[in-house]
Amino acid sequence: SEPLASEPEEGHEAKMVRRYRLSEDKLHKLHLRADANEDGKLSMEELMKFLRQTRKASSLVHVAEVMERLDTSGDGMVSFEELMGDFIRGVAGGSHFDPEVEIMRKLESDKFAAADANGDGRLSQHEFASLLLPETNLGVLDVKVKHTLETKDADGDGFLSKEEFWKASNEDAGLDAEGGELLLSKHEEETFSKLDKDKDGRLGSEELR
Repeated sequence: SEPLASEPEEGHEAKMVRRYRLSEDKLHKLHLRADANEDGKLSMEELMKFLRQTRKASSLVHVAEVMERLDTSGDGMVSFEELMGDFIRGVAGGSHFDPEVEIMRKLESDKFAAADANGDGRLSQHEFASLLLPETNLGVLDVKVKHTLETKDADGDGFLSKEEFWKASNEDAGLDAEGGELLLSKHEEETFSKLDKDKDGRLGSEELR
């Protein structure tokens, strides 16, 4: 008897179609999950909320590891004292009275309160994730933006110029010969330009979020 003909090898085009269909199916499922009001369309608000939730979920493994280290009481939660105790040991060499520690204590206290959704003074894993990832929690993000403005806004106009925005990370940078302005790298210029959505040469609170 004649040997059976072998199945034709799947061509490149067929493989691409198969992969595209799989990708399309996954995309459809993601769309359904993100479409909060189930109107078949994704608004920018729905998309951004979904992206925040997705990043938060993908980071929970790392969050659990950090929580285990901080949770000295073993109750599965993180208190503000546990959080700051670790910070002081790691950054300030154990000094509770360092001025920088006091500034950071105020910032972390405000972030902690914003992340503590039920107000019980302790952070669960999901609440702690919001503390570590401010972009996943608008309340924590607002605290961070407010702190950035307060510490960098030298002229008090409520906005950050390029020089104000980068000054803290460029204390040793040179100045130009004419106006005494901070010399910025191409990357820093491009980063500021992307953040400056209205192109007015300064960053407001919405642009810093």
